[in-house]
Amino acid sequence: MVILTESNYHDVTNKGLVLLDFYAEWCHPCQIQLRNLNGLERTIKEGRLTIAKVDIESESAIEERYQVENIPTLILVKDGVELGRTVGCKTAKQIKKFMGDLLKR
Repeated sequence: MVILTESNYHDVTNKGLVLLDFYAEWCHPCQIQLRNLNGLERTIKEGRLTIAKVDIESESAIEERYQVENIPTLILVKDGVELGRTVGCKTAKQIKKFMGDLLKR
């Protein structure tokens, strides 16, 4: 899992498939989702997907760029282009379905 900052933003998001996880340390649902993302990350072949965490408290410019209004929010990006987003705490199974549905388009 990558910690996304303004300084590494373009390197991380402009190439390949990236799942952005917008969160805050104080957000309990965000902490639950983190465990689900950790489990999901272990099942994904290396290089197929990058999971990048965005702390809305310290990276407000990225939060504003994506107009995130609620947390947790997951945004799937491919080669720098947003494919879709989902808001609220999701299980690993729900996250896989969300990504699968977007990639079938």
